[in-house]
Amino acid sequence: MSQDPKADLPSIGHPDFDILLRESQAWLAERGEMLVGSGSFRSEQLSGAVHSDFGPADQDKGTNQDYALAWWPAANGDRRRLRFVLALSDGLTNSFRSECASALACWVSMRTLIEAGRAAEPKELARIAFNEAGLTIGRLADELARNPEASCPEYQFLSTWKYILKKGGLFQTTLTLAWLDGDHFRIAMVGDGGALWRGCDRSRDSRQPTDRILAACNLDSHQVQALGPVDRCVREFDCWHEEKLNGPFLCALSTDGIGRGLGTRPLKLLDELESLHAAGAENPAQRFIENAIQQRPKDFDDNLTLAIIRAE
Repeated sequence: MSQDPKADLPSIGHPDFDILLRESQAWLAERGEMLVGSGSFRSEQLSGAVHSDFGPADQDKGTNQDYALAWWPAANGDRRRLRFVLALSDGLTNSFRSECASALACWVSMRTLIEAGRAAEPKELARIAFNEAGLTIGRLADELARNPEASCPEYQFLSTWKYILKKGGLFQTTLTLAWLDGDHFRIAMVGDGGALWRGCDRSRDSRQPTDRILAACNLDSHQVQALGPVDRCVREFDCWHEEKLNGPFLCALSTDGIGRGLGTRPLKLLDELESLHAAGAENPAQRFIENAIQQRPKDFDDNLTLAIIRAE
């Protein structure tokens, strides 16, 4: 994936929802700039990088079930709108066509969040965006379930397909949203994503970094929360964080493939990213993932998506 969103807009496989993706892409493009999957960015107050990768070639997957999308308003854009939005999704491995759900969740939730703007208090605004993504995914599953014989994939037994539709075992994905509204940075997450924060404790010494784990990737697959045909509306977020900008910070957000590889010391990722940034890496997220695949493929054994958001 690249900084040209048109080049990487996926096909969900249903005309109505493919149109919805194209309309969402056009709506966002009219109001700002964006990147899909991989690239670096610089908005009015933030800079950073994003990279999503299939991961080690010998893993037991046929596609990248992760999706990454970032948006920021144009230089002469509407200042009343949000100043930066990031969406990350990780489709569940055992869910049919979860890579489609990942893409759909990112585009729909981001458009909803930006379109709603400041119409509700922040946590409720996030819930509206998550629920719209979940309901959209649910409508796609309902469309396929109306005529299983016609929607059944060529390589699938019809009885198995009907069982998948009945149990809602398709289009399941996690979702993370991070956005800047004025001088408030917020993170909302459903699923086993990771979020790390490095700021400065101004009460002691502005040069003293403070590292925090906001959300740790949950490796117990029995406890993974996800949006999908069954769970279309969000009751509670797995992570909710709000921070008022008061000096420099570094935030790293990832899917669980990164979290598994970091093991019991997730905060060390912040040091590695700082080192790559200091060495002049144009996209530290991409460089970290490339090094992980080359040097430790058995640890980083999944699709890998990492976003870095920095305020100087």
